[in-house]
Amino acid sequence: MNTDFDTTTRSAENQNRNGKGQWGGIAALTMLATFAFLTLIACYAWYGTDFLQRRDDAVGETLMREGKRREASFEYALALDFYQRALKARFNGPEHRTFTMERTGILLWQAGQAEDAAAILSEALTRDHVTTAPYSTLFEVLLHLNRTEEAAQLLETWKAVADTETDRAEQCHGAARLAEAQQHTKDAIKGYEHCVAAYDCARSAGRLAELWAEQGNRNGAVTMFERYFLGGAPEEDNDAPLKHYAQLLESTAN
Repeated sequence: MNTDFDTTTRSAENQNRNGKGQWGGIAALTMLATFAFLTLIACYAWYGTDFLQRRDDAVGETLMREGKRREASFEYALALDFYQRALKARFNGPEHRTFTMERTGILLWQAGQAEDAAAILSEALTRDHVTTAPYSTLFEVLLHLNRTEEAAQLLETWKAVADTETDRAEQCHGAARLAEAQQHTKDAIKGYEHCVAAYDCARSAGRLAELWAEQGNRNGAVTMFERYFLGGAPEEDNDAPLKHYAQLLESTAN
């Protein structure tokens, strides 16, 4: 028996079957790819425009989320850039655009761009889903720009929407700030005293300490400074209050 011939024949038959199997697999994959392609075309014909619309509408949210991430990392300039870019895009939810406007205005104020901050915060307050966050910032911006009449009008609106203890304390402090900006010092002092008594407002305590010190009430000023520091000293730069407090302690000890 010629075993070499049989082995060669069987090998050739196996190769032939393997080749047919491979070509069959390729044909099946080709048919599957063609079917998927045709299905994709059909889906696009039915849903493509809507899909692209939803994708474009999500750009604003994507940029907003990146802005929030940058802000949480204290990268304020980058956060502001992402927020501003987001406002040029579309949003799925109007509440997200309002939030982005609020954060943009607050960061613009921190960056020293008062006019731009006032414009966008004022617009944010006219929109749905606005929070109370912009009020205190816009109020400070308006005082900085000497737009006291607008600040007074804002104060009334702010009072109507202040529904938490923190909001009411901030609005109370704002009223005293307005009186001081209008050079009504006595009214301002009464206002700060009320804010400290009613809301234990640390910012009011700090400002009241400075005003009392100017009027020669050193003991009262020391007490208010201590209340300010115990309240968390919410101002960003506290070097001046600390220095003033130390000077008062020294002068009252002598």
